[in-house]
Amino acid sequence: MEICNSWKKLRKIFWTGLIIRFLLLAVLMIFIGESALLFSDTREYLGLADSLRQGHGFWFHDVAYTLRTPGYPAFLAALGGSSSIQFISIIQIIIASAIPILTYHIARQLGFTERISIIAAWITALEPHMVYYSIPILPDAVFTVFFLLFILAGMHYVQKQKRRDLLFASALFATLLYIKPVLQAFPFYLAIAAVIIAFSKKTWRPIKDFIVFSAIVFLLAFPWMFRNAQVGGGFSMSSQGPALVAFKLATSVMSLRDHITFDEAERILETRWDKATPIPIKEVSAYLLQYPTELARVLAMNSILLWTSQTYTYIPNYYGFLPLPPAYTERPPSVLLLQGKVMEFGREMLSLLRYPYIPLAIIGKLLWTLVAAMFFYGLLKGLMQKNESAWALHVFVALLVLCYTMTTWIDGFNVEARLRYPFNPLMFVYGTAAAVLVLRSLRKMLPSYG
Repeated sequence: MEICNSWKKLRKIFWTGLIIRFLLLAVLMIFIGESALLFSDTREYLGLADSLRQGHGFWFHDVAYTLRTPGYPAFLAALGGSSSIQFISIIQIIIASAIPILTYHIARQLGFTERISIIAAWITALEPHMVYYSIPILPDAVFTVFFLLFILAGMHYVQKQKRRDLLFASALFATLLYIKPVLQAFPFYLAIAAVIIAFSKKTWRPIKDFIVFSAIVFLLAFPWMFRNAQVGGGFSMSSQGPALVAFKLATSVMSLRDHITFDEAERILETRWDKATPIPIKEVSAYLLQYPTELARVLAMNSILLWTSQTYTYIPNYYGFLPLPPAYTERPPSVLLLQGKVMEFGREMLSLLRYPYIPLAIIGKLLWTLVAAMFFYGLLKGLMQKNESAWALHVFVALLVLCYTMTTWIDGFNVEARLRYPFNPLMFVYGTAAAVLVLRSLRKMLPSYG
């Protein structure tokens, strides 16, 4: 009802975002063609969708697939699969155009002013990351809509403590797991929060509600977990388990320690621990424990990369409009920085400034570093609120941020900006609020004349 009532003031944002996305889709179709909508992951999703449409089940290359979950392939199958790529993109654009509307309502739910909420919604509608990644055949836009709906439902529960909101949030979270299981560890974070709140307030209500939430999510997720167990993928939503996490981290540690690229380290470790067989989790973990300093640096760098990465150079380069500097693909200068070679990194960057790719990459990185700084400053200010109800909402967001940051550690140095897509609206909300606070402080600091 609340979303419907606000349509009049938000429809301009919706239609502007929709038109811009359709214009970009038209440009891609005219100058590149349907291949512009296809990524490496796309072929897997479409293959799974076609398998579902043909009645063969969730199979890919004649193998029962357990790495991905069936939500997004089922969505593709319902819309026609690989025979309806442009139609699917159009539907995704329409769905993604609701993201700015949901962003506005999250901002209002968090207690931010109408002005801040509208600005955050406009940024979400127009920001290039948000515009572009709603178009290719990838699950990001669909996942983000359900993710924001889950946040809204969770916030309603936190504020009003109604079981109806809890049930709705539980169902939405289970849906998220079926689309993309990147937040499957989130219930563990909620469990810790529930126990702390229960003991601090001397009430069992948070623990009881957490049990209800977990039970509903488990019951809804159980059929897929059971299916994966039956076909050898383990009793989980995805076969991407702890062993693969440890392998990726070990690859990043070797890259950092031996001053080699991530791909070179991966090839060495694949030879040592053949990926065709189950990855030896004990051996990989023992390797990581040998280098605790490098591991800590990898995790810290990974977290920074997640929240500051940009794709303003990647997107035009992907389509051949912005070529990479010579030898850039073999070893990007950022590898030198990750390895601690600051002076060598500086010299190489200066030598590459004559290529348009580098200045644009620097501008994008600085911009997103600023956005990330404003985001965390705004979130910190929210966590410092004295109003208990408002504080609980910011804690809920902080738990999601912490969970997602730690989840993306699996990617090592392969973190890219697309992984952050679902959290961009939250970054714009908190970042806008923080920017307003900073501007107010600067105005007070400046001398008054006249």
